[in-house]
Amino acid sequence: MPRWVLQFLNIFFLVFHTALVLFNMTGWAWRRTRRWHLVTMLLTSFSWLVMGLWHGVGYCICTDWHWQVGRALG
Repeated sequence: MPRWVLQFLNIFFLVFHTALVLFNMTGWAWRRTRRWHLVTMLLTSFSWLVMGLWHGVGYCICTDWHWQVGRALG
C-alpha cells in the first residue's frame, strides 16, 4: 500500500476513533443524537464483548486497525 494512503489512514483513525469515543461519552445528552448513540454503544459493546471472546475482553476493532496502519508505517 502506498505510504500516502497509510498516512491518510493514520490521521483518519486518530480523528475517527477520538470522535467516536467522545460521542460514546456524550451522545446521550441530546435528544436528536440518542438513536445514533444507542447504535454506537451497541457496536462498541459488540466489539468489546463478543469479538472480545476471541481477542480478549475490551478488544476494539478501531484500535486494532489503527495499530496495523502504524506498524505498516514503521
